[in-house]
Amino acid sequence: MKNLFTITLAIALSLLLFSCGNDANTTQKTDSTPAPTETKAADNHDDHAGHDHAGHNHDAPATAKASPLSPYFGIWKYTGSTKRGWFKNEEWIEFKRDMTFAYGQDGKETGTGKWFLEDETNYLTIDYGKEDKSKNEHWKAQINGPVLILIGNTNITKSGEQVKMDKVEERPGVKK
Repeated sequence: MKNLFTITLAIALSLLLFSCGNDANTTQKTDSTPAPTETKAADNHDDHAGHDHAGHNHDAPATAKASPLSPYFGIWKYTGSTKRGWFKNEEWIEFKRDMTFAYGQDGKETGTGKWFLEDETNYLTIDYGKEDKSKNEHWKAQINGPVLILIGNTNITKSGEQVKMDKVEERPGVKK
């Protein structure tokens, strides 16, 4: 009888200990107001007084995730097209981080506009704005490192044209 009581007590205690952890099925209070005993760290993270570091480290460098658009940022030189052949006049487009672009040829900037990339479909929209609405483009974009392929088989652009672009360091045609 004593052994049965000891085993039952051991099982009950182990169940109690295992059920008190952070279980996904338990409800926890999520109050956005800090408790009176919490101390907010300064922006530079120098104020560590009264702050428990168990489980995390404020002194570790923060890891920033790259934007899914980052491979597109930069200068792209048009190098070939299934409809227009090979580009020989140093045409380029520069996609900027603020979602604007500049374009030109032979070292000269000839215009600007805005660009957008739809995350789910990879449709790239190049909007020339007030300059020339007829030039607006909508492409299916495929990027592989320093090469960007634009495919004109979208719900807006049905040309079937494919344009190859190479990423370059400087605007083509600029004389040093």
